[in-house]
Amino acid sequence: MRLRPAAFLTILVTIAMISLLILVMGNKRDIPTGGDVDSTITVLTESPFDAIFHFYKGVEANNWELVRSLTTPALWAYLESSGFVERWERIKREDPTLKFVLFIVRKQSLDAQGTGWVLGKADWISSIRVVHDFNRVIYVQRDGRSWKLTRIIELAAVETVDDFYEAVNDGDFARAEQLTGSSYWNKLLASGVLAALKKEQKQFSGGVYVVFNVSNFTERKDEAWVKGDVLWKPLSNKEQETEVNVHLIKDGDWKIDNIVGHWEMAK
Repeated sequence: MRLRPAAFLTILVTIAMISLLILVMGNKRDIPTGGDVDSTITVLTESPFDAIFHFYKGVEANNWELVRSLTTPALWAYLESSGFVERWERIKREDPTLKFVLFIVRKQSLDAQGTGWVLGKADWISSIRVVHDFNRVIYVQRDGRSWKLTRIIELAAVETVDDFYEAVNDGDFARAEQLTGSSYWNKLLASGVLAALKKEQKQFSGGVYVVFNVSNFTERKDEAWVKGDVLWKPLSNKEQETEVNVHLIKDGDWKIDNIVGHWEMAK
């Protein structure tokens, strides 16, 4: 997903939070965070957020020794056997300008035993093409003084909801329709919601029209719920926030079947 203007504020807040965490924990890095990663250098990660950050910096640089050092043997074996390594090597050959920016944490759960998970979004930039970020749940565990990644889960249903609100933000209602079940789309059309959205989005001159932030999710075989906060007209004096539960069904791809929390309310 593209790095949207509103995401810059989130990035600034996240950077501040991570910086504070590093100061409190006395975190020590053996490599710089701003440049390419040297494959001969290892890193001590005294926080799970550093482990995630350096994991993606390793992926960016195709530094598989670093990636391996930040993952458990089981996860590393999966990354190799699943084609993850080959795919990212191909991506970097095709786009050497691709850079990892930040993993924006949405939600986390870490226990005293040194295990837990982090829900967030990886943001990437490129100087030659539009880059899509992606939502992931990353499981972590403490290994001595460091943290390692144990499992990475793709969130296809969350991506659908995120893409839907981005399409609305961009005024790309053809794309929004592709992400929505036909019965629910027709309901929005018949109720006048779509006409109101199109009119308001077109007239809004404040930059970003709507932003979706995921807070929780449940994904089963053929059904999913995605919970989050929707910010309408952020960074303006007309800003409104609503909590939503989005229901999705599997119809080849995930399709939005219902949204509980707005549409029935005037924005």
